[in-house]
Amino acid sequence: MKKIFQDVNGKLSSKRIIGAICICFGIIMMFCKIDSTALNTFIICSFGLVGLGVAENIMSKIKK
Repeated sequence: MKKIFQDVNGKLSSKRIIGAICICFGIIMMFCKIDSTALNTFIICSFGLVGLGVAENIMSKIKK
């Protein structure tokens, strides 16, 4: 499970960790019926953080 949050060098990726935490908060916000516009923006940004971490990992493998 720890490897999910690691980058190519084996260090923890802050983008992936914060993104995953924000996705969990987004799910909680859905059940609390928070404003849908704010919630959509929050979830998009959360998935963007996770996506950037994954894309960074893929790009480093392509460069090798």
